[in-house]
Amino acid sequence: MKPFLLGLVLMCSVTPLWAQKPVGSRVFTSVEMKRSVWPKFQRMDHNSYVGEFAALQYLLRNQGFYKGTPDGKFHSMGSGSTARAVKAFQRAKGLNADGIVGDQTWAKLLVRLKKGDRGDAVRAIQTLLNTNQTDSGEPAYGAVNVDGVFGTQTDRVLRNFQKDNTLVADGVAGPQTWSLLLSPES
Repeated sequence: MKPFLLGLVLMCSVTPLWAQKPVGSRVFTSVEMKRSVWPKFQRMDHNSYVGEFAALQYLLRNQGFYKGTPDGKFHSMGSGSTARAVKAFQRAKGLNADGIVGDQTWAKLLVRLKKGDRGDAVRAIQTLLNTNQTDSGEPAYGAVNVDGVFGTQTDRVLRNFQKDNTLVADGVAGPQTWSLLLSPES
């Protein structure tokens, strides 16, 4: 193939960011979801759980429903409205569009992540890992760069978290890992 044609083929085969599928291997089954306890997030909670709300915004953005920059604030007005994004996501997934992120919404929103994954769902898990802090305010399991790359550093910190919480320390963010990371009391 001539260099010009090869370059044209390569340029056409790159999927633009807005057309890419959400990161993560699959949505969790109902059996997997029932084994875990899920927090309920709603507008009035956001001041207490900034890291958890930023993770929610990343997860919504991963699915194409949040267009703003995740900041951990449950905006109810404007183009960066978290409330609007939650309701739109719920409607699109056939859920009751009440704006409350509970069991059914988490089941549709979360994806399994592992080393090698990239994107906003990875940023969500990285944000949550950094949110778990010691009494002195340091990340409890080690600091993670919130860069959207599930590399060696994220894998190591996630395994430390899993081990400390008596989970299988496999470096895979499954339902039990997500559940514990999202629970503000973890």
